[in-house]
Amino acid sequence: MKYTFFLDIDGTLLWKTRTPTGTLLAVVSEAQRLGHRFFINTARPFSNVDPKFFPVSRFDGLCTGCGTNIRYQGKTVIPREILLGALDIILKNQPELSLILEGTQALYYNGVNRNWEGIQNIRYTSSADVRERFPNITIQKMATYDRTLVKTETADLISESFDTYFHQNYSEIVPKGYSKGKAAEIVEHLLSIPHEATVAIGDSFNDMPMFDFCATAVAMGNAPDEIKKKCDIVTESAEFDGAAKAIARLCGISYQRLSLSDC
Repeated sequence: MKYTFFLDIDGTLLWKTRTPTGTLLAVVSEAQRLGHRFFINTARPFSNVDPKFFPVSRFDGLCTGCGTNIRYQGKTVIPREILLGALDIILKNQPELSLILEGTQALYYNGVNRNWEGIQNIRYTSSADVRERFPNITIQKMATYDRTLVKTETADLISESFDTYFHQNYSEIVPKGYSKGKAAEIVEHLLSIPHEATVAIGDSFNDMPMFDFCATAVAMGNAPDEIKKKCDIVTESAEFDGAAKAIARLCGISYQRLSLSDC
């Protein structure tokens, strides 16, 4: 079977580094030669997948912002721009909230600049400021690393149009109906992929829609136990190149051979 893989980035392909291991890239290249395909499927917006540090071109496609922007063969397949009305509601209800607007061209912030190297960060002061200075930007989703997080009542006010995901250290606000699972579904339809050939590999709760959609779900060894219990396969942690090992096993490739050649 020729698989199509959907791969999370942080905690899956990356472990306290800015680039995937050479062995992982070698495994992906060998699998591609055998006819398998690979899509990055990340919650990061397009602007935060910097090709200088993450070799996007080594993969077949790129799904960013929880499925709100999908690119295949250099073309944008599906863009999604959030309504700024949600920004009005959030900041009116929680004016103290540090809220990041995650766009295709930049990250727009109203709090402390997180200083991601190689990523353009632009400060805004209000929703009116965004409308006036950036009338044509595409925002994929919103996030906050503020310790207060997004209050439940704020999430309720925008719940008709947006889903809010509460993580341990941050919250994400995603247009309703979009997720990593939706991205995999769109790609499956776009490329006429047999559903049984879809494989998801990830480690986080925002990977759950991707796990639920794909025929085979692979949890990283560093994933929470709750996620591992719902997956078909548990591989080693990202620290020990678990994604590469899972791909190699499924595709009938010798991980050890490629690992030794990478030394």
